[in-house]
Amino acid sequence: MENKNKKENFKLAKFVILENKKLNKRIKNLEKIILEMNSFKDVLTPKEIELEYGFSRKTLDRYRINGLKVIQPKRNGKILVKRTEIEKFLNSKKLW
Repeated sequence: MENKNKKENFKLAKFVILENKKLNKRIKNLEKIILEMNSFKDVLTPKEIELEYGFSRKTLDRYRINGLKVIQPKRNGKILVKRTEIEKFLNSKKLW
């Protein structure tokens, strides 16, 4: 009886692991599709930059200190960054 339970638990664990892998693949594909859909946008928010370029808000703030140009219409307002500015900054020597 105990062996039967162990086998069933093993089969269940194996099933869960396989399904988890499948879900992770689907999530990655959906993230890729979302990024492609948003790639037409010329101006990005910090959250969109984080998702697309993979660096954190702190890193973005550090880049701003080092010369990354941003758009901030109002003091303490929403921060926007042009895609061309990000690309230009990342390709420059200002990172190092």
